[in-house]
Amino acid sequence: MRSSHRTQLAGLLLAAGALAGAASGGGTAFAATKTHHPATKKVAPAHVSGVISAVDAKADTLTVKVGKASDVFKTTASTAILLAGKKSTLAELKKGEHAVVVYTKSGTVLDASRIVVAKA
Repeated sequence: MRSSHRTQLAGLLLAAGALAGAASGGGTAFAATKTHHPATKKVAPAHVSGVISAVDAKADTLTVKVGKASDVFKTTASTAILLAGKKSTLAELKKGEHAVVVYTKSGTVLDASRIVVAKA
């Protein structure tokens, strides 16, 4: 579906919802648009595959080199880390190992939700 068609469809759905609210005594046709919160829009996770170039367990970061570029990923207690198919910790990961990182971007921060490493 082309972008212009999605935009038109979204507009029609908003209009239909607003009309339904107004028809049922829910207020004006504009009331439905007041509850729209674009800041709470869910961001689809992305992934990157590359070679670990640095691990900083104290700062909870993992740096992965992809081609000539490197990305630094922030980890938390909820980040799932698998090493050779088994649950692991950030401190157990080593430079030179191949990693796949599933992450979301929050401003300029790359938040890792899952790290999968095959033993080097």
